[in-house]
Amino acid sequence: MLEKSYSKLKQLETDLQEVGLRTKLIVVEGIPYQEIVKVAEDMDVSLIVMGSHGERGLIEKIIGSTTERVISHSPVPVLVIKPLNLQSK
Repeated sequence: MLEKSYSKLKQLETDLQEVGLRTKLIVVEGIPYQEIVKVAEDMDVSLIVMGSHGERGLIEKIIGSTTERVISHSPVPVLVIKPLNLQSK
């Protein structure tokens, strides 16, 4: 599963770089929101971009529990985007 996910992330990184965005692919283990915030702080990023797809409480249903926690703990802005529904196209 990790190998398959990594290859998809690598392709996404390439696609983003082709349109002029600076990216760096980092894979870490741990509590997701804590690791995302820690990497953002360590790398001095200017923006965190995350998808929304939550499944729990009202706020979490709107943006997702990990995304909600990143927003709450992040020292930088967090841009939340709606995931594409490629199956309906």
